[in-house]
Amino acid sequence: MDREPVRQRAISYPLRDPIVPLLLLIATTTGLVDAVSVLGLGLVFCANMPGNIVFLGFALAEIPGFNVAPHVTALAGFIVGATVSGRIGKYYVTRSIDPVARFHLSNGARLERVNWLRNVAPRGIEESYGMMVNYLYDPKTIEANHEAFAHDGMVVCSPEVNALIVPAAPPVGIAADRA
Repeated sequence: MDREPVRQRAISYPLRDPIVPLLLLIATTTGLVDAVSVLGLGLVFCANMPGNIVFLGFALAEIPGFNVAPHVTALAGFIVGATVSGRIGKYYVTRSIDPVARFHLSNGARLERVNWLRNVAPRGIEESYGMMVNYLYDPKTIEANHEAFAHDGMVVCSPEVNALIVPAAPPVGIAADRA
């Protein structure tokens, strides 16, 4: 089997995906922050927690030159930062959606149906690309739907709406390599 075409597709595909340059930028920035922090702060990673865990292990094993305090501090800061960021993100996810949708979802409705090109007025096209949705209030699931949205930002959808959600295809070359 000639694997060269698969290899070429696997190499060229990510360059067209806009997330790849962003991930490379994030990885590069993380590497730079860690390089500066390890050299400038005395063997403490600020962006990459696995390094702190390794160095904490060295400190706990009483390897000379490694102290427990800086790595525990970095891990605690990471945990606090991740918790705060998660809460802020959850707050904005549940509040940044359309106020009508937020009203229905907060009150326990289920997203029942997506209606394509039902709002073709200029404002409808601008705000929702012409889509409208229907909500269903099922007394048996209202409380669970409300809790899912209020606590996790999860929108409960009908099976028909879930069928519209297409999972992302693997990058070209990955499925072919596994076959």
